[in-house]
Amino acid sequence: MLQDSLSLRARRVIALVVCVVLVIIVISAYQAILSKTHGTLVVNTIPKDTVVVVDDKTTVLVGYKISLPKGTHSITLSRDGFKTQTQQVTIVAGKTNTVPVLMEIANATGDQWLKDNPDQASLREGIGGTLGGQKNDQIQSKYPLVSSLPLADALFRIDAGVSKAHPNDPTSVAIYITAPTPTGRQAALDLIKLKGYNPGDYEIIFQ
Repeated sequence: MLQDSLSLRARRVIALVVCVVLVIIVISAYQAILSKTHGTLVVNTIPKDTVVVVDDKTTVLVGYKISLPKGTHSITLSRDGFKTQTQQVTIVAGKTNTVPVLMEIANATGDQWLKDNPDQASLREGIGGTLGGQKNDQIQSKYPLVSSLPLADALFRIDAGVSKAHPNDPTSVAIYITAPTPTGRQAALDLIKLKGYNPGDYEIIFQ
């Protein structure tokens, strides 16, 4: 009787071990498949209680990881007292994309929040300087012409400004050419070419 009882316990232990091993194998296989089709998004914001909505349907907590299919996704961030923002993020399979966002103050409620949260306000200022430098580096990497601007002549002026094609992407810019005549516009385009840049690579806005 004792041997039968021990044998039954042994079989149960073996069955439990086999189940655990099978679960581990299934989870590992699932993760391997996801790593080829999905990546991870982490959104860090100040304020930390900002509401983050991914692709207009999934609400995620700030600082937490969410698995998303590879490709481009939109994130919308909102909080009382701050301006609602929408950004495009790119997810690469098997990689983690960490997106830092500093919410812009919209009204007195936002100003009061900064006063009530001096630690986060101080952190916001420090990160803001770092992100500003990183954003400028990204812009100049994507649009090398920007480093040469502004350019001016008697017939035209060339500046960089907000992209109308991608207004919600802070790293997208357009090239604004101020020229009252067709001759001035062509002269501006010719100067861009002379400096070694292809106007076709840029969003050109004439004004």
